[in-house]
Amino acid sequence: MRQLRCHLPPLLLWTVLVGVLYGSLLVGAQALPASDLTGQFYPFAVFQHRELAAGRLPVWSPGSYGGFPFAADVQAAVTYPPRLLLLWLSPAMPLRVRLLELEGLLHLWLAGAGLYGLTYNITRRREAGLIAAMAFALGGYLTGYPLLQLAILETIAWLPLTLLLLRRAARSPRPLPWLTAVGLAMACSALAGHPQTLLHAAYLAVAYYLYTTWRARWHPGWVLGGGALVALLAVGCSAASWYPGLHYLPYTVRGDVGYGFAQSGLPMSDYLQALVPGALSRFMPQYVGVAALMLVQAAWWQHGPVDPASSSERRFWTIVVLLAAVMALGDDGVLFELGYRVLPGLTLFRQQERWLSLYSLGLAVLAGMGCAFWLERCVDEWRLTWRRIVTTMALLLFISAIMLAVMLRDAPQQWLFLWLGAMLLSALGAAVLAPSMQRRWRWGLLLLLLFVDLAIVNLRMVPRAPAYDISPEHNLPWLQASDEPQRIDSGGIAITNLGELYGIEDVRGISPLRPAALEALRALPDERYRQLLDIAYVLSDSPRKDSDLEQVGLLPAGTLWEQDEQAFVYRNTRRLGRAWMAYQVTTEPDRRAALERLRDAAFDPAMTVLLEQAPGLMLADSDPAPRVEVQRLAANSLAITVESRTPGYLVISEWHLPGWHATVDGAPVELLRADYALQSLPLDAGRHSVHLWYAGADVQRGGLIAAAALLLGVAAAALVKPSLRTRQERPVSSWSVRLERLPGPR
Repeated sequence: MRQLRCHLPPLLLWTVLVGVLYGSLLVGAQALPASDLTGQFYPFAVFQHRELAAGRLPVWSPGSYGGFPFAADVQAAVTYPPRLLLLWLSPAMPLRVRLLELEGLLHLWLAGAGLYGLTYNITRRREAGLIAAMAFALGGYLTGYPLLQLAILETIAWLPLTLLLLRRAARSPRPLPWLTAVGLAMACSALAGHPQTLLHAAYLAVAYYLYTTWRARWHPGWVLGGGALVALLAVGCSAASWYPGLHYLPYTVRGDVGYGFAQSGLPMSDYLQALVPGALSRFMPQYVGVAALMLVQAAWWQHGPVDPASSSERRFWTIVVLLAAVMALGDDGVLFELGYRVLPGLTLFRQQERWLSLYSLGLAVLAGMGCAFWLERCVDEWRLTWRRIVTTMALLLFISAIMLAVMLRDAPQQWLFLWLGAMLLSALGAAVLAPSMQRRWRWGLLLLLLFVDLAIVNLRMVPRAPAYDISPEHNLPWLQASDEPQRIDSGGIAITNLGELYGIEDVRGISPLRPAALEALRALPDERYRQLLDIAYVLSDSPRKDSDLEQVGLLPAGTLWEQDEQAFVYRNTRRLGRAWMAYQVTTEPDRRAALERLRDAAFDPAMTVLLEQAPGLMLADSDPAPRVEVQRLAANSLAITVESRTPGYLVISEWHLPGWHATVDGAPVELLRADYALQSLPLDAGRHSVHLWYAGADVQRGGLIAAAALLLGVAAAALVKPSLRTRQERPVSSWSVRLERLPGPR
C-alpha cells in the first residue's frame, strides 16, 4: 500500500494535466468538432441505449444499409464493459453526446496512466513515467483522429496496461494471476471495437511477452503455458464481439480484399512532422513533442556506465519504433510486402499509418528512459550526451528546413513559421537539459515545456467547437404519417448514420462493414435499386428528374444534424412496399447471372420472383389485388399480414442473411433467397400471419464462450502453481556488469 501511495502525486498531476487541456470539454463549455464521433459512434450509442432501455439486445439495426446485424459490427462495441457501464449510468433518454466525449477522455487518461506505470517499472523513476505518459497520451497520435474515432482510442488505451502486467508477470514468483489480468485487459481491448489496432497491439504484446520471459529465463514450457492462458482469456472473453463479426464478415465488402486494398500507408515525407508538426497535414500522428524527442536521443546517446537490463530494454523499444515507422509507410516501405505475406490478419486492413500507435508508444517509453538517464547522471557524464543531442537537433532542423523549402517552395508561409517554432522549442529544450541548469527546477521546467508544446499542437489539430447537443428526434412529417416501415435514401446530405440517431430506416451508412449485396444492388439502374430496397423517399441536394420520383417538399437546412444546405424531398411513385406477393417464378442458381437478370428492363419484380432453386409451390393465376400489411414490432422484428386468393411467393425487402427466422401462422418456415439478396417464402391461398425476426444467436453463443473462457482461465490461474527456483536474469552480453536474482517459473 505504501508503494501505491507514492504513485498518487504523479497520477494526480497527470489527471490535472488532462483536466487543464480538456477542461472546457469536461465542464461542458466547449465540445469536440463534428466528426466520426458524432457521425458514427454517437448514433450507434444512441441506438444501443434505445434498445437496451426497451429490454432488447441490439442485435439488428434497420437504420443503415437497409439493415445490418448491429452486434456483428465490432465498431458498435455492443459488449464493451465501459460502454455498457456508461449506458447503465445514463438512464435518461436521450443519450447526450457529451457522455461519449467524457468516455474518450477517460480512455486518454487510462492510456497515460498505463504508460506511466510501465515506464516507472522500467526506470524506477516517477518523473520518467510522467514524461512518457504525456508524450504518448497527449502526443500527436492519440489526441488527433483517434480521439474522434473512439474505437481506435479505446482499443489502444489498454495496451500500456497490458505491457505493464506482462512485465510484472515475468518478474513475479506467481505469474499466473498477472497473466490472467493480461488476458482480461486484451479482451477489453478487443471488445472496444477496432480490429486493426487490436492486431497491432497483439503483435507488440506477443513480442514483449517473449522478450520479458526470455530475459527472466522462463522454461519454454511455461512460456507456452502462460501464452495459452492469455490467449484463452483474451480470445474467449471477447467472443461476444468477434464471433458474430466473423460470421458476418464474408457477407460484407471486406470479405474479399487484396493487396491493392491493404497497401496504402503514410508518405515518407510526413515524418518531417515529428519535428515540424502541421507543416504537411492537419493531423500529425508522428509528433510526441520536441522535448520528448530530445529525451529519446538521450536514451540513444547515453555516455558512461549503463545497466545491461536498461540497455536491452532500450534496444527492444528502438526496434519497435523502427519497425512501426517502416510498416506505417505501407507499400512504400521495404517490409510491408513481407509482412503482408507472413503476419496473420494484416491482409484485412488498409491505412497502414495506424502502425504509428506503436511508433508513438515506443518513442514515449524511450523518452522516459532518456529522462531517467538525464536525472541520474552526474554533470560530467551528461555533458557529452547533451552535446550530441544539441548537434543532432541542429542537423535535423537544417535537413527539415531544406526539405520543406523544396517541397513547399510555392508556399513558404505554410512551413516557415512552424519551423521557427520548432527551432525555438529546441533551443528552450536544450537550455532546460543543459548541464548548467539547476537540478531543483529542471524537471519541472521540462514538464511545462512539453505540456505547452503538446497543448498547442492539440488545439491546432482538433479545435474546440462551441458547446452543442444533438436531438435524436426528427421532424420529417412525411415519415411520421405512415404506420408501415419506410426506407429513405438520405443521399449523404446530413449525418451519415442518421438512421440509428433518429430511429428511421436508411440505406446509407459509414461503417466499413457494409453489406456486399448492397454494393451489388447499387450497380443496378436507380429505379430497380429503389424498388428492391423499398426506398420510399429520396433526399437530394439538387433537383432530380428520375421518372419514378415525385417532389413532395423541401427540407430546410438544419432540419437534420450536419445538414448544411436545403434538400429536395422526393417520393418513390413505383414503390413495391416492404413486402409484396409475386405469382411468377424464374430460377437462376448463379448469383452473377441473377444480378444481370435484375438489370434487364423487361424483368418486373412486382410480378416475378427470382429464386436460386426450383419452386416447390404450384402456382395458378395471380391475384390482381393481394393485401399485404407490414408492421415493425421492434428493430429486429416484423409482422406481416397477407391475404391472397391464389398461392404465391411473399417477397420481403430484408437481407437474406443467417440469423433471420420466420413463421407462417405460428409454424416455422424456411426463408429463401430471392432477387439476388432478399427474402422470400411460399404462401398458399388465404389469409396468413407471418412473423419475421432476427435472433442474433451468434451474440448469445459468443457470450457463452466468454463465460466458459473466464471460468477456465480463472480456475487455471488459481489452481496451477508453478515450481519456483531462484535464477539469474539472462545476461545481455559478455560484458554485463551485474545480474539480478529473480524468482519465477521453471
